[in-house]
Amino acid sequence: LVKAERRVVKAARKEASAARKGMSEQEKRRWDARDAFLLFDTDASEEIDLEEFQAIMEELCMPYV
Repeated sequence: LVKAERRVVKAARKEASAARKGMSEQEKRRWDARDAFLLFDTDASEEIDLEEFQAIMEELCMPYV
């Protein structure tokens, strides 16, 4: 990911962290999954396209061929 995108995500996570303080563990896990999704949904389409999927696979050290 581009450094600017990572900064945006990091700022959003910091903001969301304050909101999570009263959440149950299940709610926290849902937010974590949402954060991971948003990290790779770089065009904010609310869908993971092929390029975004390839980025996920590369981050997981599982190159998509």
